[in-house]
Amino acid sequence: MPKIIVVTNPAHDEVTTYFGIWMEKALLVAHGQADTRVITLNGASANRTELERVVAEHKPGLVLFNGHGNASAMGGFANAVLVAAHDNENVLSGTITHMLACDAGLTLGPRVVQLGGRAFLGYAKPYLLVHDELCDTAERRESDPVATLVLGPAFGAVTALIRGATARQAFMESQERHKETLRMLISHGNQKLLAEVGGAVFHNMKCQVLLGAEDAAF
Repeated sequence: MPKIIVVTNPAHDEVTTYFGIWMEKALLVAHGQADTRVITLNGASANRTELERVVAEHKPGLVLFNGHGNASAMGGFANAVLVAAHDNENVLSGTITHMLACDAGLTLGPRVVQLGGRAFLGYAKPYLLVHDELCDTAERRESDPVATLVLGPAFGAVTALIRGATARQAFMESQERHKETLRMLISHGNQKLLAEVGGAVFHNMKCQVLLGAEDAAF
């Protein structure tokens, strides 16, 4: 029986489109694993009803959310709530969950773990994305050098989880990639780039959280 990954990819605005592009890159790892099946909820399919149905039917070991959020809720297409604290967070019971979204690690993440989630990785403050304003097409966004500096470290955790690393290993890999990016920016000597991009990378690194069983693995 294959291991199941469920992914939400609303891709309804600029930020979530960037997230989706990078998620596709991360999922190349999963597509290369014969024992892994990926179910992606794209666009309008990234809604609460479909998420709850897919999770109940397929019982994924890993759920990867991409979208906008707040302290108590994770959004999907058009920011409609997919999972909310004190509502339906038990849908993630038994899973390892990663949420690339603002603030979801503050209240929602702890509730997911309290109600049976194996581990949760996310951000306890707003997630900051910086990108090149000239990258205004899908092709340009895919190779956006500025967004790469910010999203590369974040998706280090995602690819590690897909590979089967423990939650702790995935968290530390992402943290180290944030640090490597900061060291590179400092050595580059471009103060404007360091202030704008380095500030976002440092902020994201500091507000990244790991909750639950650190030895949990997909």
